[in-house]
Amino acid sequence: MAATTPAPSILLRLDLSDAVLKKYREESETYGVELEELLANRLSECVDYNATKPLYFTDVQRRNLETMLGRNVNGPGEVLEIIRRFLTVKVNGISMTIRPEVLERLRTRHFDHSRDFGTYLTDCVNEWAEAAAGLR
Repeated sequence: MAATTPAPSILLRLDLSDAVLKKYREESETYGVELEELLANRLSECVDYNATKPLYFTDVQRRNLETMLGRNVNGPGEVLEIIRRFLTVKVNGISMTIRPEVLERLRTRHFDHSRDFGTYLTDCVNEWAEAAAGLR
């Protein structure tokens, strides 16, 4: 955690439970910063995180996510873009996003392992397009 204490403009008094205070104290010791500095930094860093259903990852969870994605990530926007790319396929130069549950079900129906999944998916999309166009 970077020690970038903002210039103080107001002094606040907070009532924190012993359990919460203990965790923050441990973290401040781990990073070698004063407790007040750690709290000021955390509040400043998270000021824009005001979602009604926030997604916060611990370092362990983030490392697991990075392992699954096969790369390091630096923020929510980057994670969303990577997932979007994973869910987007290109068939005959046309990009389309397929929901994860559809891709998973298609993988379970890919029985001909002499063709890779990409070829199988391309064939499926072509068959569906031909059926929609009245050619099948």
